[in-house]
Amino acid sequence: MPGWHIIRIAYNLYGLIMDYADLILSGKFIQKQLAGKIKRVRIFSLEGLTYRGMQTLIKQISPQNFRDEVLSVHEPVLLLCMPSDDDFPDQIKILEHVARSCGTGVRVGFLNESCLESIKEVLQITGTPTFLIFYKAKEINRMLGLADRSTLGNFMKESMQQIKIEH
Repeated sequence: MPGWHIIRIAYNLYGLIMDYADLILSGKFIQKQLAGKIKRVRIFSLEGLTYRGMQTLIKQISPQNFRDEVLSVHEPVLLLCMPSDDDFPDQIKILEHVARSCGTGVRVGFLNESCLESIKEVLQITGTPTFLIFYKAKEINRMLGLADRSTLGNFMKESMQQIKIEH
């Protein structure tokens, strides 16, 4: 039930303690009923995680946009490969932190669950969650397992050093 996952993600990411359990979302975490009640509103949609009025922080990657968002860009890309299970909202929150701390120097995304199995096969991913770093259409580094801010931050630093050495 995709709408329920969006509610769980929004709740976990933003710590909103509100009783909107019956709220049905149609793609975005913004409804006219909520807009006046929440001071800091963020959007979670199929296009990714954004602040209202800002560029997307975390892109949802699918076969349709994989080339444009991962392979054709000239900056490093951090990509999460993980099903939408109970740990997914926490990993997205950590990705958001990395996206904000890296600024525009690194693109951040997660694989769309509908294409997860096919992309796992192509990228030879044996377990999830897996974090991947791509740079100029080449996989630079990968890390298997759940991450906290420190672990993912260290993984990013190590990967960025590898990129500087190789290029």
